[in-house]
Amino acid sequence: MRWSFESSDGRSARAVRAEVMHLLTASAPAACDVHAAELIVGELIANAVRHAPGRVRVELHWEGGTAMLHVHDDGPGFELSEAPQPPEALCESGWGLFLVATAAAGRFVVNRRERGGTHVSVPLPIAPA
Repeated sequence: MRWSFESSDGRSARAVRAEVMHLLTASAPAACDVHAAELIVGELIANAVRHAPGRVRVELHWEGGTAMLHVHDDGPGFELSEAPQPPEALCESGWGLFLVATAAAGRFVVNRRERGGTHVSVPLPIAPA
């Protein structure tokens, strides 16, 4: 499944998040960590909306029995040089990628795209029922 929206369109971003979670919840057996998946989906979409002006594309597909989430944006792009660290305890920002890394057990990839923007891919803790 694929979705696309403008990062300035908060209503569409929320709708995509809800639809992704609806699909995941409908496919997940009871043993899956739907809450961790929801955290990952929400944080990656929110980061794209907050930091990357322009088009955001979200893709969800099954790969070898694992739900894979891809978020592409047209923003300035960034790369991770090391694993995300938690910000200061009372900081209200800077938690997104640290939470994603924690919920995904560090198994996510951030790539700066050649023509600008960023592509983040992460396996979600969901397996098909």
